[in-house]
Amino acid sequence: MLTDKLKKIKLTDKAIFEHYQSLRPSMSCEQSFLNLFCWQDSCETLWCEYENRLLVWYAAENLLLLPLGIFFPPEKLADILSELAGDDQGSIYDVPAEYLACYPEIADIFTISADEGEFDYIYETAKLTDFSGKKLRKKRNLIKQFYNNYPDCRITALSAETHDHCLELTAEINHAIPDLAAEMQALERLFAAFSELNSSGIAIYIADKLVGFSVVSQLNETTCCEHFEKVDHEHKGAAQVLVNETAKQLNGKNKYLNREQDMGIAGLRRAKRSYDPALIQKRYQLSLKSEFPTCKN
Repeated sequence: MLTDKLKKIKLTDKAIFEHYQSLRPSMSCEQSFLNLFCWQDSCETLWCEYENRLLVWYAAENLLLLPLGIFFPPEKLADILSELAGDDQGSIYDVPAEYLACYPEIADIFTISADEGEFDYIYETAKLTDFSGKKLRKKRNLIKQFYNNYPDCRITALSAETHDHCLELTAEINHAIPDLAAEMQALERLFAAFSELNSSGIAIYIADKLVGFSVVSQLNETTCCEHFEKVDHEHKGAAQVLVNETAKQLNGKNKYLNREQDMGIAGLRRAKRSYDPALIQKRYQLSLKSEFPTCKN
């Protein structure tokens, strides 16, 4: 039984995940070991190796992440999903357009859907470093205003000394949004294993007060993923400085920066699109059609 093989994610599993990710490199933030590890409590994430692939099951949502490694054909995916979900309605998440193109018969087996709020925003790091072009002119001006208004600001790398300040700022920002408790939990897990997760980031201080920070990690050879971006918007220009300084940290080492989804939040969508993404990576979700027969493994 597949369900008997499933287990929680440990830090020591990182190399196994990265091996399977390397077999089919992806720009999806959902493929990041850091995300999978840090959010596993709220998602009830479990995993196992199966037929030279890696399965990730979100028990809280009855979601199967498209298996890491070489693609399974749709019929096999249907059997895996049926076994894991049992009598409940399950779905397969983070399916790229490439998979749909490889298997045009998939529409006979699954209902295909997509949520625009779950698409990833991917940017050229070089463009975010200098904010070149007319579309980003206002960003350049806001950065200039910030440095003029706050000459005592300083930019520093995230370290053990900054982690408590980051948690405090996140708690302040999230205070009025109780359903973001899972985010605090994920951030605490991240900072407890910061070096082991090969993560990095920057912090912006005005005098001794933290006003913004970001956390990133490597996704593949060309792409870095930004997992957390928090900023105090009372300081005009701080958000633009944070994006700019994060890109500077990565420029020359990574061509692209994945700044993740907008979650369907209108203001966040406007903000992410205003930075002129190079690519909005779509992901699809597959739900098994009730008339399609499956076999239990």
